[in-house]
Amino acid sequence: MSKHLMTLTLALLLPAGIFAQEEAAIIDLIERAKVDQAAATTLISGAHEAAIRIARDPTSLESLPVDLDMYFDWYPEIIAGEFGQVPGATRAVLVEALTEMAIAYPDKFMAQHALADAGRVGFAPVGEELFRVYTGQHERGYKGAAMVIDLYESLPPDQALPYLSRLTAQQEDNVAALTAFETMLKFGQGGADAIMALERAGTVNDYLWYSVRMGSVRVNEMCPLIPDFTPCVHNALLGNPNGGTLQIGCDDLPRIRDAFTSEEYADLVRSLCGRND
Repeated sequence: MSKHLMTLTLALLLPAGIFAQEEAAIIDLIERAKVDQAAATTLISGAHEAAIRIARDPTSLESLPVDLDMYFDWYPEIIAGEFGQVPGATRAVLVEALTEMAIAYPDKFMAQHALADAGRVGFAPVGEELFRVYTGQHERGYKGAAMVIDLYESLPPDQALPYLSRLTAQQEDNVAALTAFETMLKFGQGGADAIMALERAGTVNDYLWYSVRMGSVRVNEMCPLIPDFTPCVHNALLGNPNGGTLQIGCDDLPRIRDAFTSEEYADLVRSLCGRND
């Protein structure tokens, strides 16, 4: 049952005055919660109970009791600390509920943005949860799953870079790899170092690697930040720093040999010179 229908059903079952009094009492408690510790405790406890239900089954969001529903709606302010200290167990279950909501309802962006906010203000480390959201949405076939990756930009490097590295190395989702790569570069030297660690390990997503080589991404912005990245080195050797197609013949090959992998160079010799060496 949707929230609207649940509210309507309660309104029909309860005398109008009683329902209005119940709702007014909840609103009054929420208004007092920023200055009244007892009210804040009730609000946070109610949000905790709602979060437990949502974490178990995200669809229960549509059928929460009116009081829990109203309390949970204040999770952005709870995360921001506007109602004071939040118990660790409540923090954990709120983050879990938001993660499950973001996976179950990918077109509703509030939950995944709230996760990023939680990490940004130190409410909880949420790098793993954002990775779970991306993975869950991608596995369910949601085409916009890679948009979650942009949210890592707001997190501290130690929360963001390990997961961005994993996304840049995977081969199953090229859009996600490119998004993660571009986000890593926004972390400056730390991001550049993480990319070069992937380069040394030989684990950069293949599509991404060749996209930089061919100049089909913003090479003029990327390569100055990671000049030792092999595609950038190759393009510089070719005298074509922005990548793309070159007009070369057999006689040019010795001069530019170091700009190609051994397999690529062998293919060029075969195709341009008609021989194998």
